Amino acid sequence: MIEIILLCLSFIWPFGQALLITPPESPIRIHVIDAVILANLFFLLLRRDFYKLFLKDKISLALLVFFVSVLLSLLNAFPNVDGKTITIATAYALRFFVYWGIYYSIKLYKYRPLHLNLAAFLFITSSFYQYFFMPDLRFLKGVGFDDHYYRLTSFIFDPNFAGLIISIIFFYSLSQGRVAVAYLQGVFLLYALALTFSRSSYLTMTAGLVGLVAVTRRWRYTFTLTLLGLLVFVIPKPFGEGVNLLRVYSIFSRLDSYQHGLNLFLSQPIFGVGFNTLKQMSGGIPQLSSGIDNSFIFVLATTGVIGFSAFIFLLVVSFINVKDLIGRISLFLILFHSLFNNSFFQSSVLLVWIVITAFSKEKNLSSDSSQLDSQLYQ
Repeated sequence: MIEIILLCLSFIWPFGQALLITPPESPIRIHVIDAVILANLFFLLLRRDFYKLFLKDKISLALLVFFVSVLLSLLNAFPNVDGKTITIATAYALRFFVYWGIYYSIKLYKYRPLHLNLAAFLFITSSFYQYFFMPDLRFLKGVGFDDHYYRLTSFIFDPNFAGLIISIIFFYSLSQGRVAVAYLQGVFLLYALALTFSRSSYLTMTAGLVGLVAVTRRWRYTFTLTLLGLLVFVIPKPFGEGVNLLRVYSIFSRLDSYQHGLNLFLSQPIFGVGFNTLKQMSGGIPQLSSGIDNSFIFVLATTGVIGFSAFIFLLVVSFINVKDLIGRISLFLILFHSLFNNSFFQSSVLLVWIVITAFSKEKNLSSDSSQLDSQLYQ
């Protein structure tokens, strides 16, 4: 049954935000993918080999430590927030840890590369469908999404997270197929990335390519930056502030978000104000209505030094668990992107993080520098 669930995820994940089960105005949004992942945990708990893997896998300790820190933050927040807020915050916290059940399923049932290719293909295809047939998403503002206009958002309905996932798919695609196929895929994916008009994603792609060049010493990968810059320059830019790459509103909004997040941390530095209780604890500050645009400040503000330390521990274990270069660069992309967005806790990106951590190829990193070129363009 778990094998079927993993296959279903490949079909469902690209359409995550569009497959909403609860009403849009519901305080807790439950998607089809949440139900599937919960079913995965149910069947996983019935397997005896899961408990053996859980006890011996290093990621388990890191998850337990972070879980305890999140629980302590919610207990610390209990006197300051109402029961509804605690209930919603607890539900979102549990969802984060339930998602990690996919990690153990992949480890036990050998998630196939074909599933990854299928998910990536559907994500890119649906992203172009959204851009060309649903370019005006301003009607979604009434149900809690940003009012994007002629930006590629995929069915995440957010160009920043879509851009991050496209960047990860770009690096993953480098290790697939022959040279001609790799170049064709690369151009196609760079075009999709350009259509997001997401500057944080452009910077993330740049950082990833710089890292790749630094490790492999293959300077020709920098050509990708030139191509991306050319695509950004020539693609059509319809009317709207979202496609204006010189816009400053989002920059100041992020800076305000960081400042208010750090102020919340200083008010409760040990245990934080409570995981995902920002809407009530922010005192109606607009910049915090949907979180903090930085995963690290988000964790620091909501779980304090205790939770932040536990989260860093989880990231370190996750990074150590990944053995191949492309996997490590992909994790680096999420980490870098999370400096500008709350990337680690966005459900679609969270699942990508988990899959990368679980799906790592067992190979010697010391030989990656020489092996990568032949692997990518043989």
